[in-house]
Amino acid sequence: MLLSALACGPDTSRLAAFTGLPEDFIVTIRQRMIRAELWIELTICCDHWEVGAGVVSMGAFWSDVLVAEGLVIRQWDEESGDYRYFAAVYAPCGAELTDYVS
Repeated sequence: MLLSALACGPDTSRLAAFTGLPEDFIVTIRQRMIRAELWIELTICCDHWEVGAGVVSMGAFWSDVLVAEGLVIRQWDEESGDYRYFAAVYAPCGAELTDYVS
């Protein structure tokens, strides 16, 4: 789904047409990605995958795949000034697990 979004953006209908997957399945993933601030209404945010000169960090990519699957959550951490990833079953205080796993 993440690679498909590179080709056609985060629009549910376009992703469904491109992938052949049901729209309700795509809506669930889209909601997770928006909540994680990886997608916005019209674009995707994947610049954190690149570690230089077109080299992709496989760890960053696969972490975002786990976000899409609902196994991992991504939240901004004020203290570090960066995003942190957590296993959904160990969601930090204040994060509702039902917000991330359907």
